[in-house]
Amino acid sequence: FFFVNWGSVFNISRVTSDVHTAIFIAFGGFLLNIITNSIYSIQIGLQKGLRSNLWQLISTVFYVLALLWVLFYHPSLKWVAAVNFFVPVLIALINTLSFFYTEKLHYQQAVKVTLEETRLFLGKSSMFLVLQIAALLCFQTDALVIAHFLSFNDVAVFSVAAKLFSLPNMLLWVYLQLLWPAYSRALINKDWTWIRKSYYRSTLFSVLGTTGFIGCVFLSKDILERYWLKNRVEIPYSLIIAYSCFVVVSVIDSNMSSILNGLNKIKIQVYLSVLMVLSNIILSILFVQKWGVSGVIWGSFASTLVMVLIFWVYLNRMLKNGTNESS
Repeated sequence: FFFVNWGSVFNISRVTSDVHTAIFIAFGGFLLNIITNSIYSIQIGLQKGLRSNLWQLISTVFYVLALLWVLFYHPSLKWVAAVNFFVPVLIALINTLSFFYTEKLHYQQAVKVTLEETRLFLGKSSMFLVLQIAALLCFQTDALVIAHFLSFNDVAVFSVAAKLFSLPNMLLWVYLQLLWPAYSRALINKDWTWIRKSYYRSTLFSVLGTTGFIGCVFLSKDILERYWLKNRVEIPYSLIIAYSCFVVVSVIDSNMSSILNGLNKIKIQVYLSVLMVLSNIILSILFVQKWGVSGVIWGSFASTLVMVLIFWVYLNRMLKNGTNESS
């Protein structure tokens, strides 16, 4: 992509070899992430959601530690890009090898794939791929918007805050992966009363737990910056407030995604996720110029909130009617 004016994209006056190397790393890492992250979907499909989320938690911890080490000792664009993309790839590869060994999948004989299985993969399974790509694009485009309109120092602040506030959703998904097949089972039994109660209870406890986490972040902000970040990275209160609002809406969205997956309503999620990515990019560009780093999060908050409101209307109608109508 040498025809692209990367200096303009990343808001830098001179495009050095470091920038070209970082772009190459980012492009290659993005493609590898799509491939290696499939292990998490496989584990979830085999009802091993706890194992999947544990490895993602390990990936997040190593990512944060590696990012801080690079920022403190080797602050360069290519190393930040390498950490951002290849630490998750490395952990996913270790997870894959561990999973194949413990499940003895390397002993399995070759199997024949039928036309019906291929049709299923290209159909409904590809929709989950679209959802995964949409989630990746949301985060990566936010970082690009900040780099273009602000600076790479702001990208570092954004990345640290993003990993910190990803913890509630990550812990929540450990539970939601167990609830997802339970929704499917209840749907087969037409137990709509259980589905409604479980969904509302899960959403309520998620919001309450997230609110408690947000309170802890506010109270321990100075401690985190002093002992975790060594006072070298400061997370402004404006960014914490923006992320606090976003993460509350995000856990509600996660609960909605879980029940929609369990009720086999994938298409509506695909359509809305594409619209959310587009609106997130547009709003982030507009808001970052007005509110700085926190503006990107407000863009994500607004686009996610609209999607949550649409899901809320859709789910309430479905749960009220007690029928599995088409999307």
